[in-house]
Amino acid sequence: MNILPQDMLKILLELLPDNTSLQPEFTVAETVLRARLPGINFDEVIISCIEMGFVDRVRGGYRLNVKADLALRLFAVVHRVVSKPGCTSSLYAGSDG
Repeated sequence: MNILPQDMLKILLELLPDNTSLQPEFTVAETVLRARLPGINFDEVIISCIEMGFVDRVRGGYRLNVKADLALRLFAVVHRVVSKPGCTSSLYAGSDG
């Protein structure tokens, strides 16, 4: 399931706070973000994220806006549902024989 490029997802996931509540004020410093993602073209990808409306540049770094936070959580739920093996097919397969 390729909804966004891998480099863009890496940046968005680094900006996603590790909690259950939305915190749009959660900011990651640019130097920290660059250090966490050494293998990508940071400037090009972050500009794409800003143009798509997922990332805001604020004093001291970057943060996800609410649109991106909700989209990432939705992508995670969809990925979890799509990646699960089918239960109904195994139940029916065992009752046929």
